[in-house]
Amino acid sequence: MEKLKIIKIENFNYTLLDKDNNEYKLRIEFNGLIPKLNDFIYMDKYLLKENILLSFGSLDSIYGKDLININDKEIISIVSGNKKKYLKRFYG
Repeated sequence: MEKLKIIKIENFNYTLLDKDNNEYKLRIEFNGLIPKLNDFIYMDKYLLKENILLSFGSLDSIYGKDLININDKEIISIVSGNKKKYLKRFYG
């Protein structure tokens, strides 16, 4: 998983910075959680290449696929201060 710092938020448009100072611009919708500037998102590299609106929400939601394990490519985590929250990808 890549560690990405949120450096800019405009509606659903997030600008993220990795450890090598590479910038990524992703369209992300969060259900039940609102990340803030300087929070960190941990996500699989393949999600960084998506050019669509990504939607994430609670692991126990009926939306998205059933959770197989926490290392699934479609699971992300948000770290704000000392709190970590896991989210799964929603579709549709």
